[in-house]
Amino acid sequence: RGWVGGAGGGGGYIAYSGGEIVTDVSGGANGLSLSVGVTEFPANGATSGAPGLVVPTVGQIPFCRTPTDLAIRKRLEGSQLIPGTPAVYTIEVTNAGPANAFGADVIDLLPATFVRDQTRWPCSASGGASCLVAEGEGELTTRINLPIGGQVVFRLEGLLASSALGAVANTAEVRLAAGAIDSNPTNNRASVTTPVRPIADLRITK
Repeated sequence: RGWVGGAGGGGGYIAYSGGEIVTDVSGGANGLSLSVGVTEFPANGATSGAPGLVVPTVGQIPFCRTPTDLAIRKRLEGSQLIPGTPAVYTIEVTNAGPANAFGADVIDLLPATFVRDQTRWPCSASGGASCLVAEGEGELTTRINLPIGGQVVFRLEGLLASSALGAVANTAEVRLAAGAIDSNPTNNRASVTTPVRPIADLRITK
């Protein structure tokens, strides 16, 4: 049990999880101003003394919907894939602004030609950005915080199955948090398609 205080403006949200809180949403007293243009503030600001509202559950708290432009790029280290050998992809996520992005999802669902339990993806950040998970294993599914001008880089290291044939297509994607707007969604996905080159080691003895 505890107290959470909030004041001012035209409204806002106070959220809590677990336990219980004491609430008082009655209108506050009016204030005074020393400005020659304003003699008195209305009681409780813009709400004119009206009471607030307590809601047991809120499905989703709305937030500022200023558009921003996240972009993702992906490349393979090398020009081909060889069955039974490691492959390394570099995935870069950037924010061109004009707003910071928090809790953006980064997803790279590996194709079946990779061995899941032998895949890892360390994450590094710069420019004020942050990785919510420093390193993971298996398919890349994580979240990042990306301020304007920030960058997050994943090094996706996987083992290609020895049975792999043809070509391998791999796609990475970045998604803003629910409700946010990306001003240029065309650069939110990056794909790399690479040929698989089996290497034979034939020997003959006589």
